[in-house]
Amino acid sequence: MAARSRYVPSWRTKTAEWEALRLLSSDVRNRIAPRLELLPGELDLTGNIEAPGLPEAMNRFARKVARNWGTSPVFVDISHIHPAVRSESGEHPLILLGRAASTFKLKAIATEGSMTMEPSRTRHVRL
Repeated sequence: MAARSRYVPSWRTKTAEWEALRLLSSDVRNRIAPRLELLPGELDLTGNIEAPGLPEAMNRFARKVARNWGTSPVFVDISHIHPAVRSESGEHPLILLGRAASTFKLKAIATEGSMTMEPSRTRHVRL
């Protein structure tokens, strides 16, 4: 059976977008795999490179994804997070995202950059 292609809309992680995602019909959900732009405010980042509450914030984010989208495939774009950000224990946000995605049984695919960029400038990591 051939894999079915999905439309990949890009959504910011703001209140209205979370609500819209939650309200999508199952018919629409079966045809899309949203790309969520993880914004610094979602993780309570205030410009600091060391983020003390980052593990808890990433868990809150994953919980929001599970509650509003479920466990269907979802892209998470981390390009808005400064590359030097680390938790107090030195963990990169991707590590924390992978752990949180596993906890909430998400089919998350981390991306960095626009899905429309040339492939050499975009990276994807299945978590």
